[in-house]
Amino acid sequence: HRGRATTMPSFLAAFVWKYEEFGALEVESIAELLGIRFRWLGEASLSESPFLRFEVDSEEDAVRIAKRSVLLRGVHDVWACAPTYDALCEQIDAYPEEEKDRVNGPSSTFKFEHISFGLNFDMALKRERIERVAWGTKRGWKGKVKLKNPEYEFCIMEDHCDAIPERALARDKDAAPADPLTAKPRSIWFTRLVATSSRYLVDEFALPKRTYLGPTSMDAELSFIIANIAKVRPGSIVYDPFVGSGSLLVSAARFGAVTIGTD
Repeated sequence: HRGRATTMPSFLAAFVWKYEEFGALEVESIAELLGIRFRWLGEASLSESPFLRFEVDSEEDAVRIAKRSVLLRGVHDVWACAPTYDALCEQIDAYPEEEKDRVNGPSSTFKFEHISFGLNFDMALKRERIERVAWGTKRGWKGKVKLKNPEYEFCIMEDHCDAIPERALARDKDAAPADPLTAKPRSIWFTRLVATSSRYLVDEFALPKRTYLGPTSMDAELSFIIANIAKVRPGSIVYDPFVGSGSLLVSAARFGAVTIGTD
């Protein structure tokens, strides 16, 4: 649904930057499949960035979309977005206190995660960035740090997609590799992770784990994407007249379809 909506909470979709021509379509199809009122905020294109903003009626709806997707890394509640860490901390300080208190109580558990898109950071640099946010904000963190299975996960995500070698060389054939110490991100997001996706299915049904393969077997990721775009659900009947080794039917069956194949 791309029409107007009011008073709908917004979220950030962080995608795996692969099959980017299908990312927005997969999410739209899942929303339609689940009967969720949905709209993008801005252009629904992943050509320049793996981030898109969207609105739905509730956080529960955002979770439902994420749990069905294989092209999403996760869905996030955005607290701040800025080009520098100083500006990011100012925005975090300005975030509504009642919203902070909802997830930042004395008995809550949390952890910070640093994620970079387009550039690799070592652990020391990740820790330095996390500490800049943890100690750079005026409002303290009331809960307890818990690295395994915390109630809340806060993410610092840096967009360095312009530093990806093939993109940098397309702009400047003499471009040198970016240095994480000095590279300036296009944007820095501070978010609360709302939900992760079903990308585990890509590994669970990976081709090397199957007992039979053909020379043209479709990889698991693409077959799950197709099943999502086709809105496959329990009770669907999926017929593949060129079934081959059955990759598409395996994914459809995983989503509850009755599958038929011929060749």
